[in-house]
Amino acid sequence: MKGMYSNLTAKIISALYIILITVFAFDEKVFSVSFLMHLIPTLIFLGCLITAWFKPKIGGILLVLAGIATIIMFNTYMDVVTFLLISVIPILAGFLFFFSDKKH
Repeated sequence: MKGMYSNLTAKIISALYIILITVFAFDEKVFSVSFLMHLIPTLIFLGCLITAWFKPKIGGILLVLAGIATIIMFNTYMDVVTFLLISVIPILAGFLFFFSDKKH
């Protein structure tokens, strides 16, 4: 029973995170090359979420690695708020998926 809640929580956290980073893409003109470039992180995290939905252990690892990649690529370690919003959320969701009891 405990694993079900962590799996559901991880799915909700991941979905909300994907919505958050998608909003950042809208600072560009819609349907421009720049807009599509800004959607690349959304697609990466969406792929991680879909993987985690069916294979929680593998998807959890992918989310943690993607969260670590945001630290390196976007230098989120320089600002605490940015670090918490951009990097910690996928890492937390990844750990929740990895340690959930749901097996497929």
